[in-house]
Amino acid sequence: MVPQVVDALLQVPDTAHAAVRHTTLLLLGELSEWIDKHPATVGKCNITVLLGINVKIALITEPVLHHILRSINEPCLSVAAANALESITSVCRNHLTSHLSILLRVVELLASLPINTETAVKVVKGITKVCNRLPPHQVTDAVLQLCKVHVEQLRNICQVNLI
Repeated sequence: MVPQVVDALLQVPDTAHAAVRHTTLLLLGELSEWIDKHPATVGKCNITVLLGINVKIALITEPVLHHILRSINEPCLSVAAANALESITSVCRNHLTSHLSILLRVVELLASLPINTETAVKVVKGITKVCNRLPPHQVTDAVLQLCKVHVEQLRNICQVNLI
């Protein structure tokens, strides 16, 4: 029954009422453990992630990631999407290492999203857990990329305050 529920959640269109989409995000976040244990159960699909990066994906974790990322820029859904993203990245981290570039793009966008700092920190922690699942020779570069975003933002703040 869970595969059909996840499939139905992923079929909710962007035109659905915000409350329905909000509930969808909450449910996907809550189902992260099931998704982690059944990464290929729902089927395969090719999608384009709406963060300026085009990717082809196959496992269920990726359509879930896409569904969450479609909503993260919308003010009424951003907190639910960020919480779902934190849950998915924390639990399904083994399945998301190949999508680290997308997740790092999310980190770049965090400052512009209508979410509080606590929620943003949860998202970064989840993405850090994905970094920890990389092969040892890739971890350092991934963490440097993750930190680079924050260092650049701090540098920009300092430059503005100096002017």
